[in-house]
Amino acid sequence: TAILRRCQVDESMLNYRICSSVRHWLVAVTIFSAILKPAYSEGDEVTSAFEYCSSYKSTLKFSGDPLVIYKSTVKLSDDQTVLCFDGPINSNQDMSDFHALKPNGLLVMRSPGGYAHAAMTLSNILRDKTATVVLRDYCLSACASFVLVATGKTYVKKNTIVAWHDVGLQRYQ
Repeated sequence: TAILRRCQVDESMLNYRICSSVRHWLVAVTIFSAILKPAYSEGDEVTSAFEYCSSYKSTLKFSGDPLVIYKSTVKLSDDQTVLCFDGPINSNQDMSDFHALKPNGLLVMRSPGGYAHAAMTLSNILRDKTATVVLRDYCLSACASFVLVATGKTYVKKNTIVAWHDVGLQRYQ
């Protein structure tokens, strides 16, 4: 403020340039201060979802179906914004939790793969919901072929293994 008071008193050309620069700088600082918001990263949201899904222990649930080695553990958060999926994508996969996921929600997934047709159905639901996919530990076969590319936003946690092979889609054409 002392510089601005001096600018009003002294009107020499050199002082005018200095005062003009100071004014521009003050205007820029004021504008940036007004528009800056607290730092937020989408990574914060992804990290929170990852921690939420990592906080519960998934257990192997053996089924009576000889085609299903074990059932997947699927958990939808109370606010329906985070869906945790751990296990294979089964041929008779229950999609109700995927349908219940809110638009722009997050799916945190670890899967050895499974049935291509069910994975395509799951991927279509995620795409329609504009969901964010977070892959952890491993995403193999049908998980990598379909879920990895299901939406416009996919995060792969560090040290996650992603591997795929020919899924034989000619059966589905």
